[in-house]
Amino acid sequence: MADQPRNRFRVLIVDDDADTRAMYAMALELSEFDVLEARDGAAALALASESRPDVVVTDLTGPGLDGFELVSCLQADPRTARIQAIVVTGWADQATRARTLDAGAAFLSKPCLPDVLVAAVFRALAALAA
Repeated sequence: MADQPRNRFRVLIVDDDADTRAMYAMALELSEFDVLEARDGAAALALASESRPDVVVTDLTGPGLDGFELVSCLQADPRTARIQAIVVTGWADQATRARTLDAGAAFLSKPCLPDVLVAAVFRALAALAA
Protein backbone atom coordinates (compact mmCIF):
# COMPACT_ATOMS: atom_id res chain seq x y z
CA MET A 1 0.00 0.00 0.00
CA ALA A 2 1.48 3.34 -1.00
CA ASP A 3 1.64 6.01 1.65
CA GLN A 4 -1.21 8.41 1.10
CA PRO A 5 -1.51 11.79 2.78
CA ARG A 6 -3.98 11.85 5.62
CA ASN A 7 -5.40 14.63 7.70
CA ARG A 8 -6.12 12.62 10.82
CA PHE A 9 -4.05 10.41 13.06
CA ARG A 10 -4.72 6.68 12.85
CA VAL A 11 -5.09 4.41 15.89
CA LEU A 12 -5.23 0.61 15.82
CA ILE A 13 -7.10 -1.03 18.70
CA VAL A 14 -6.21 -4.66 19.45
CA ASP A 15 -8.47 -6.57 21.83
CA ASP A 16 -10.28 -9.90 21.58
CA ASP A 17 -13.33 -8.37 23.27
CA ALA A 18 -15.56 -6.71 20.66
CA ASP A 19 -17.30 -4.49 23.25
CA THR A 20 -13.97 -3.10 24.46
CA ARG A 21 -12.88 -2.37 20.89
CA ALA A 22 -16.20 -0.65 20.15
CA MET A 23 -16.07 1.49 23.31
CA TYR A 24 -12.51 2.67 22.64
CA ALA A 25 -13.18 3.14 18.92
CA MET A 26 -16.16 5.38 19.64
CA ALA A 27 -14.18 7.56 22.05
CA LEU A 28 -11.27 7.88 19.63
CA GLU A 29 -13.53 8.64 16.66
CA LEU A 30 -15.27 11.36 18.70
CA SER A 31 -11.79 12.80 19.26
CA GLU A 32 -11.32 12.82 15.48
CA PHE A 33 -8.98 9.87 15.09
CA ASP A 34 -9.25 7.33 12.29
CA VAL A 35 -9.65 3.97 14.00
CA LEU A 36 -8.75 0.47 12.88
CA GLU A 37 -9.58 -2.65 14.86
CA ALA A 38 -8.06 -6.10 15.19
CA ARG A 39 -9.20 -9.06 17.26
CA ASP A 40 -5.74 -10.53 17.83
CA GLY A 41 -2.04 -9.81 17.60
CA ALA A 42 -1.44 -11.56 14.28
CA ALA A 43 -4.23 -9.63 12.56
CA ALA A 44 -2.95 -6.43 14.17
CA LEU A 45 0.58 -7.02 12.90
CA ALA A 46 -0.65 -7.52 9.34
CA LEU A 47 -2.93 -4.48 9.56
CA ALA A 48 -0.17 -2.31 11.06
CA SER A 49 2.25 -3.30 8.29
CA GLU A 50 -0.33 -2.39 5.67
CA SER A 51 -1.98 0.71 7.13
CA ARG A 52 0.80 2.18 9.31
CA PRO A 53 -1.18 3.55 12.25
CA ASP A 54 0.40 6.23 14.41
CA VAL A 55 -0.55 4.46 17.65
CA VAL A 56 -1.40 0.87 18.54
CA VAL A 57 -3.51 0.27 21.64
CA THR A 58 -3.25 -3.39 22.64
CA ASP A 59 -4.40 -5.72 25.35
CA LEU A 60 -1.72 -8.05 26.69
CA THR A 61 -3.71 -11.25 26.46
CA GLY A 62 -5.68 -12.77 23.66
CA PRO A 63 -5.37 -15.38 20.95
CA GLY A 64 -2.14 -15.60 18.97
CA LEU A 65 0.57 -13.03 19.59
CA ASP A 66 0.32 -11.43 23.01
CA GLY A 67 0.73 -7.69 23.48
CA PHE A 68 4.43 -7.93 24.33
CA GLU A 69 5.13 -9.99 21.20
CA LEU A 70 3.12 -7.55 19.09
CA VAL A 71 5.06 -4.54 20.40
CA SER A 72 8.35 -6.36 19.85
CA CYS A 73 7.42 -7.28 16.26
CA LEU A 74 6.33 -3.72 15.50
CA GLN A 75 9.58 -2.30 16.85
CA ALA A 76 11.70 -4.82 14.93
CA ASP A 77 10.22 -3.92 11.54
CA PRO A 78 11.55 -0.67 10.02
CA ARG A 79 8.13 -0.04 8.43
CA THR A 80 6.38 -0.03 11.81
CA ALA A 81 9.15 0.89 14.27
CA ARG A 82 7.87 4.46 14.81
CA ILE A 83 4.38 3.35 15.79
CA GLN A 84 3.71 4.31 19.41
CA ALA A 85 2.32 1.50 21.58
CA ILE A 86 -0.03 1.65 24.54
CA VAL A 87 -0.75 -1.50 26.52
CA VAL A 88 -4.13 -1.65 28.28
CA THR A 89 -4.38 -4.63 30.60
CA GLY A 90 -6.03 -6.04 33.66
CA TRP A 91 -2.62 -7.31 34.79
CA ALA A 92 -1.84 -4.21 36.83
CA ASP A 93 0.98 -5.61 38.96
CA GLN A 94 4.35 -3.85 39.18
CA ALA A 95 6.18 -6.55 37.19
CA THR A 96 3.79 -6.22 34.24
CA ARG A 97 3.98 -2.43 34.40
CA ALA A 98 7.79 -2.54 34.44
CA ARG A 99 7.95 -5.06 31.58
CA THR A 100 5.58 -2.89 29.52
CA LEU A 101 7.64 0.25 30.07
CA ASP A 102 10.87 -1.67 29.36
CA ALA A 103 9.32 -2.81 26.06
CA GLY A 104 8.87 0.84 25.12
CA ALA A 105 5.10 0.99 25.49
CA ALA A 106 2.89 3.14 27.67
CA PHE A 107 0.89 1.31 30.36
CA LEU A 108 -2.78 1.67 31.31
CA SER A 109 -4.66 -0.66 33.61
CA LYS A 110 -8.16 -2.02 33.03
CA PRO A 111 -10.76 -0.99 33.60
CA CYS A 112 -9.64 2.02 31.59
CA LEU A 113 -12.09 4.83 30.96
CA PRO A 114 -12.24 5.94 27.33
CA ASP A 115 -11.20 9.51 28.16
CA VAL A 116 -8.09 8.18 29.92
CA LEU A 117 -7.22 6.21 26.80
CA VAL A 118 -7.77 9.23 24.55
CA ALA A 119 -5.45 11.30 26.75
CA ALA A 120 -2.81 8.54 26.55
CA VAL A 121 -3.08 8.51 22.75
CA PHE A 122 -2.50 12.28 22.66
CA ARG A 123 0.58 11.81 24.91
CA ALA A 124 1.88 9.07 22.59
CA LEU A 125 1.46 11.37 19.58
CA ALA A 126 3.35 14.14 21.42
CA ALA A 127 6.20 11.67 22.02
CA LEU A 128 6.13 10.74 18.34
CA ALA A 129 6.48 14.39 17.36
CA ALA A 130 9.36 15.01 19.82
